[in-house]
Amino acid sequence: RKMLEAQLKELQCQQLAQSESQALLQEKTKLQEAEKQVQELQNKLASASLQGKALLEEQHKRRQAEATIKELQSKLENVSSQEKATLQEQEKCKEEVEKRKQAEATVQEQQVQLE
Repeated sequence: RKMLEAQLKELQCQQLAQSESQALLQEKTKLQEAEKQVQELQNKLASASLQGKALLEEQHKRRQAEATIKELQSKLENVSSQEKATLQEQEKCKEEVEKRKQAEATVQEQQVQLE
């Protein structure tokens, strides 16, 4: 009977050890799954970080382009104003030349009449 009790205790100890071993295996599997999920999340985070960085770079480039466009528009407006001023100056010169021609013609007519 003692032998049977000893064998029974031995079996119970083996079952307990086996249960603990299975529980450890399950925990190890869960841990591996959790580590895999952590790695996936880290990869997603790295990807999102790169995308965010690319977006920031694009925004920076866009702002630079907008600033360049504004600068060029301003220069164009200045050139346009200068062209207008030049055209107005040319028009004044033409009017001046026309007045002088008329004055010369009038003087010549007067000279012809005096002769």
